[in-house]
Amino acid sequence: MLPPISPMSQLANMEMALYGGFGTSMNAPSYLNGYTGGYDYSSYMNPWNNANIWGTTTSNYNPTFGQSNPSIYANQANQVNKQQDVAFQGLTAADKQALVEDYVRSVNPSEGLLECAKGNAMFALLMNPRLIAHPINTYRTLGETNKAFECIKEGSKKIQKAQDLWMAEANSNIAREGWLQNHKARARMQYKFFGGNLRGQYSEATKAGIEKLLKAQEKALKTGNIDAYTKATAELKYVYGANDGWIGRGFDKVKGWFGGKSSKNAAARLDEITKAGANGKVAGVEKIITELNATKANKFGDILKRGGGIKGGLLFMGLEFAMSFGKIKTAFGKDNETGMKQLGQTTLKAAGNAAGWALGEAAALAAFTKWGASIGTAFGPGVGTLIGGAVGLIGGGLGMCLAGKLTKGLVGQDVADGIEAEKMASTQEGQVQLLQNTMQRMQSGEKVSANAQQAVQKIMTQYA
Repeated sequence: MLPPISPMSQLANMEMALYGGFGTSMNAPSYLNGYTGGYDYSSYMNPWNNANIWGTTTSNYNPTFGQSNPSIYANQANQVNKQQDVAFQGLTAADKQALVEDYVRSVNPSEGLLECAKGNAMFALLMNPRLIAHPINTYRTLGETNKAFECIKEGSKKIQKAQDLWMAEANSNIAREGWLQNHKARARMQYKFFGGNLRGQYSEATKAGIEKLLKAQEKALKTGNIDAYTKATAELKYVYGANDGWIGRGFDKVKGWFGGKSSKNAAARLDEITKAGANGKVAGVEKIITELNATKANKFGDILKRGGGIKGGLLFMGLEFAMSFGKIKTAFGKDNETGMKQLGQTTLKAAGNAAGWALGEAAALAAFTKWGASIGTAFGPGVGTLIGGAVGLIGGGLGMCLAGKLTKGLVGQDVADGIEAEKMASTQEGQVQLLQNTMQRMQSGEKVSANAQQAVQKIMTQYA
């Protein structure tokens, strides 16, 4: 069993407090440089310069003329080179390699599925910034929207036709989108600071028109008329899509300077719907209706065919290449063969990310259409809608996480990680970082190889 390493950490902290030396400046005496000062040629006033500043034969400087003695530089350089392995002193080549390999393993730790799911759930929350930007308005109107949809729940308020509309598998996505747009419209009628940043608060005149759309949607729900429900939902979404807050108005003003046309605000979009009448068509509304009706085909293959999951997969494929650019550059810096190997590793991982996300998101969305409606009737449509909005992202993230484990098993650790770690092992500061990395991982209970633990134990034994 390894001895406790906390005393070593305590001493290191003390040395840092006294000298700023541990792991930051090797000009101060500490365990890792053998308690000898470094060689700072920038200032002879450095108290840890290993030099007598009063002009004896060992001094770097001549205080009479304020100039350094060049004859000392060569000796000091030789002594610095001798101290390159001070942090690793007493370790065998195998011990050093164990610390290098432990660092490489820690660069890209394997993420658990639970952590992955939690991370993507938070990502889903960020995809709905209004919940964060306007939490009070969200809370105020939540009860109003749930009351309008209580006819789908089991109980005395239930209306069978409404519940049938909600429970039909083909209607799953449209039904939940209707609840979401109902809530968004009500929240936007509430007060906003500065009138709203991106989307402005609905004016009093617009509120009256929005109330009519809400009543039309709720009537369609209670009568089980999916076509009328879809149209009312699309109209609410079309009006809500107007970015007429102060940011949007400012952007329109800039476009006007270059001859661009201003975008239609909420009032103008509502006016289009009013003038078209019950049987008329508005291009923006018709486009949304088409998109909503496309979600009726919600099997796994259907979702993939219409691009569900693929866009997200391509995004993460691009991110993998972007984040690995430095590694590819490092690998090619060594030689062309190593560079091509790193490029191949990155390409396979990027393809795995894309496939994993696309398949995971499509599978999650397809599965949710089967049981998601039941959540709405049991716990309320709001709960089902919120879960439905996150389930695709969570499924995509889990799919990418599983694919990442598979591709990592196929290609192994990135070769660039090993190159960087070997570079660190060749310098005093790098050796300190390698030691600190392994010690911190041991303290936090992470899995560390027996050889790496043995190397740390040797260091600790020498210290003791």
